Amino acid sequence: SFAQYQINGNASATGSGCYQLTPNTTAQVGSVWNTDLINLNNPFDFTFNVFLGCDAGGADGICFGLQALSTSVGVAGNGMGMGGVSPSLGVFIDTYQNGSDGDPAYNHISINSNGDVSHLTANNLSGPVQASASSAFIDDCTYHILRIQWNPTTQTYQVWIDGVLRLS
Repeated sequence: SFAQYQINGNASATGSGCYQLTPNTTAQVGSVWNTDLINLNNPFDFTFNVFLGCDAGGADGICFGLQALSTSVGVAGNGMGMGGVSPSLGVFIDTYQNGSDGDPAYNHISINSNGDVSHLTANNLSGPVQASASSAFIDDCTYHILRIQWNPTTQTYQVWIDGVLRLS
């Protein structure tokens, strides 16, 4: 149901339960938040089809975020819609190298807290690692499968891309 989601900024519903976070133009930011809070005492296992564009020179990426205080959009650009959202936990799929954040040259994935996208601070909890196990670039005109699992019993948070575990 579309009613359970808050759509912000340049994001739009495209039908059949799909959303576009930003159109393929510069200076865009968008977010889609589930308005129902997730109880982290319970496990979850989410799978998404993500499309990160067709331009290896494009920017910046997307984020799967958890936060309890707001359904507004965060900072645009390298903030990927989650920048500055605190407290939070984000899985960032970054398709652009921002040297000031310690980004590697390849498309990468990381788990960061408190809306901080830098890999040079204590808020970088895991990664960055190459997003795809088989290619340095994931902005390749192809849908990719993002899977995020939480197990409260073992306190394990896992991120999979195209069926391959990338972060834990």
